[in-house]
Amino acid sequence: MHFGFTEEQQAFGLLARKVATDISPSGDSERDRFEVGPDAHKLLSETGLLGLMIPEDQGGSGATLIEGAIFAEELGRALAPASVTSSALISPAALPLIRDVSHRNEIATAIAQGQFCSVVVGSDLTWPPEGDGFAWGWQPNAIVLEPGAEGLRVARERKCTPIVTQDLTLRVASVGPLTLSTQDVVDSESAQHFQATTNVIASCLLLGCMRAALELAVAYAKEREQFGAKIGSFQAIKHICADMLVDVESSHSIAYGAAAMLTHVSEPLTAIRSAAIAKLWCGDAAVRVCESAIQVYGGIGFTWECPVHRYLRSALALRSSFMNTAQTTDFISGLDKWI
Repeated sequence: MHFGFTEEQQAFGLLARKVATDISPSGDSERDRFEVGPDAHKLLSETGLLGLMIPEDQGGSGATLIEGAIFAEELGRALAPASVTSSALISPAALPLIRDVSHRNEIATAIAQGQFCSVVVGSDLTWPPEGDGFAWGWQPNAIVLEPGAEGLRVARERKCTPIVTQDLTLRVASVGPLTLSTQDVVDSESAQHFQATTNVIASCLLLGCMRAALELAVAYAKEREQFGAKIGSFQAIKHICADMLVDVESSHSIAYGAAAMLTHVSEPLTAIRSAAIAKLWCGDAAVRVCESAIQVYGGIGFTWECPVHRYLRSALALRSSFMNTAQTTDFISGLDKWI
């Protein structure tokens, strides 16, 4: 498959980068790290990015997964609040799991009009949830979608208790124990496509994290001096940065390749497998890159003054979200028997 961005997608990437940067919190308060303020919400609504993946006949932009992947990368690069990812990318992918068509259309229209939405995962951030449920990327007044006997439903009577995670962009909210079986949701074809889409979105978020970490490390290596020379001139630092670049560029190809396959390839199992492989690869690569960036920073690399640890925190949380490493490995092995 030959894949390259169109001129429209390149222009969209520039818009996505500007918006993601503008909505990223600049304050130091705990609340600023997680919530989207009124100005940021207005910007997202005016640009149509909250309804990016919602069909046009429901008030959205009707974008493909490739545009969604581009937006996800920029959100990861900017460390934007996860509630934006949840509402603009994850929740729209989950809408087919709502069996009632009129109810599904109602939720889709609400998201397109700027309503935040969150999907319930398990206590370990994986999907489908078992036992206690946690709304991923929760924001106050968000619609919360939880599994039920007949697909996803709105958790209307659930009390959401916000919880801070190690990721400085991600807040979840406990919705308590889930009493209904998730079997109907898990076994559907729509569920497989939802899982594949979340794998692609998470892969691109991870790509954004590692690309930003690489850029920070290279910029620091160009300005930091030791023994009368820039540390970027040292062979050991060059090797670290070169390895980081290999991880970033290979992850770019794998993540967008999976997005293209889910968008264009008619063989669903092959596309779903590609999405799982992308998540597995990008998860490990992002952690390696962020850890290497911290190493380039040296003694200050693990301090609060160094920004790279924020990307490492996000990478670790994203690697576990929706499908963790062990689940992804088992999932790929299971698909290999059928392909």
